[in-house]
Amino acid sequence: MNPKILHNGGILVIPALIVSLGLWNYLPAAYSQENFSRNIPNTLELLENIFRVLMFVIPVFLLYGAENRTQILGWCLNAIGLVL
Repeated sequence: MNPKILHNGGILVIPALIVSLGLWNYLPAAYSQENFSRNIPNTLELLENIFRVLMFVIPVFLLYGAENRTQILGWCLNAIGLVL
């Protein structure tokens, strides 16, 4: 396997996605698909979904590492975000 694939930023999204999907069944009824977007105009809902997809796709085009202080800070912030 190509080592650059292992440094793909999309891999950083996977743990957060697993936690999010794992807690899906525990959300209140107000967050169900039927209730959540009930009073939101279709155009606004479409824009929100487009930006949500972009937020998950953009990291795929970024590479990560741990060669300098900024990257190490990024790792720490990612870990803190997962814990919170």
